[in-house]
Amino acid sequence: MLTIAVLLVLFREPIFDFLRVDDAIRDEARKYFTVYMPGIAFIVTNDFGLCTLNALGASEFPFKMSLLSMALNISGNLLSVAVFDLGVLGLAISSVTAAVIVDIFYFFKIRKCLGELGVLKGVPFRPSLPHLKHSGIYALPPGFQQLVMYISSFLILPLINGVRDAASAAYIVILQLYSVVAEVYQNSSKTVSNYVAQASGAGKTHLYTRGIRAGLLQAVLFAIPLVTLFGVFLVKSVEKQ
Repeated sequence: MLTIAVLLVLFREPIFDFLRVDDAIRDEARKYFTVYMPGIAFIVTNDFGLCTLNALGASEFPFKMSLLSMALNISGNLLSVAVFDLGVLGLAISSVTAAVIVDIFYFFKIRKCLGELGVLKGVPFRPSLPHLKHSGIYALPPGFQQLVMYISSFLILPLINGVRDAASAAYIVILQLYSVVAEVYQNSSKTVSNYVAQASGAGKTHLYTRGIRAGLLQAVLFAIPLVTLFGVFLVKSVEKQ
């Protein structure tokens, strides 16, 4: 991950050219990109900690870390922009710093959980090629699926940026809305997958349907606030017309 980040920073100018980044925002984009890309490894590790602890049944800790990350990001953004006047650079520094702090909490929590399970006793904490091969059978298909999705977005960006500023702004807004909606279904699917994996490990395959019902219920309950919010925006839009 770090190697990829370094290569992306080194070749950022050709990447910006391909994406047709406007000259008016190029300097600011360069600052953000240079800080954010090397720090993206810490940001990705947040998701690793979240999924690991969910799988271990300690789902309340990731929730606390999400609240901590939100507080750090908001306070960091305000401090870096309003107080230190760092602009876009401050936003990148704030995001990376928040991720590093949350990663530290995740590391010690996961180590504690593994210690309580007796996993760390007499077992060297290093990568295992046989285990990597076995887990890769399950990890590669969804990994490629995500890769295809992000590559397609990457290839579309030059066309959008080449139209006009309004198109770029609209595309960013759509991506943000998609992320909010996708989180609902991704979290519900994680609930199902974690429950099924735990039931399989315990030899209780007859409980699969309970996990599926819980995931579906979670998706419905989490969707209610979003539907309500979108409904408010719809009413406001109708009133303006």
